[in-house]
Amino acid sequence: MRFVKILLCFLALFACLAFFGGCSEEEEAPQEDIYYKVVFDSAGGSSTDEIKVLSGSKIARPEDPEKEGYIFNGWRKDAVEWDFANDKVTSDLTLTAGWIDAKTIFDYEIADGKATLTKYKGKLDSIRIPTQIAGYPVVAIGDEAFMSTAYEKTQEITVGENIKVIGSSAFAGCAGIRLTLECKPVSIGEKAFAGCTALGKITLGSGLTAIPVEAFLGCTGLESVILSDTTETVGENAFDGCTALKSVTAHSSLKTVSDSAFLGCSSLKAIYYYGTAEQWAQTQIAEGNNGNDTLMGAYFYMYSEAEPPKDAKGKYWYFKDDGSIRIW
Repeated sequence: MRFVKILLCFLALFACLAFFGGCSEEEEAPQEDIYYKVVFDSAGGSSTDEIKVLSGSKIARPEDPEKEGYIFNGWRKDAVEWDFANDKVTSDLTLTAGWIDAKTIFDYEIADGKATLTKYKGKLDSIRIPTQIAGYPVVAIGDEAFMSTAYEKTQEITVGENIKVIGSSAFAGCAGIRLTLECKPVSIGEKAFAGCTALGKITLGSGLTAIPVEAFLGCTGLESVILSDTTETVGENAFDGCTALKSVTAHSSLKTVSDSAFLGCSSLKAIYYYGTAEQWAQTQIAEGNNGNDTLMGAYFYMYSEAEPPKDAKGKYWYFKDDGSIRIW
């Protein structure tokens, strides 16, 4: 009988150890991370790769897809726009691209088989200028097409490489709107960008001979300008009030800088020049009381593809592999 009691105690002890040992193992077992698949259905637009996202995490916004003749209008889950800033992934899901027919957003004209956008009628938060509309390539933005577009309705406009011509006052008064110019226009009209306070930089295309009057008047966010190798004239008040403008890149084609072209450009510190000091000296710059003092007083650098000799006179610059500028 005593042996039986001892045996029962031993078995009970073993059971307890097994139970608590099992609990310990269960508690200490690491939890595996759970990932879900997110598929981007571009609905006929350019493809976007699917991704895997940790459960409970947010999604990084992918690059907007493109679709000829349409304006991208956000990613949606079950017809509800996905909020990348707040929505979290809790299961596998598919986000579908929303599209708006560009003909409902713009008025346009057709000439010689090419389209010019003449009026923006939409109220989209973000918009990229389409490459085609009604089957025609879009190459130009007409006079006053986006003039005084309200920031409260449209916060960002991207102008792609397809745009070559920008009309007078095309974007005038678009204060606060993030305006990104991927294009290199060969023609711009007077006051084309006047008052575009969130325009950061611009590169002008070969073929543009003159920057017209007040083209960039009051572009207080503009930091750099690259003139084309055909630009001969900078018109009156062209960059008047561009208080953040730090550098201008110019070519030896530049012959005339008109009255007050750079009036109020208090941050202008550098001129990067494709040419010699002698060629720059021949440029006719309205000076004195004519508002170009900061241009005249900026540091002047000549372009050099190779490191200049140590005894070379003057200062030199060149482009690094990443596109940034380095001073010799």
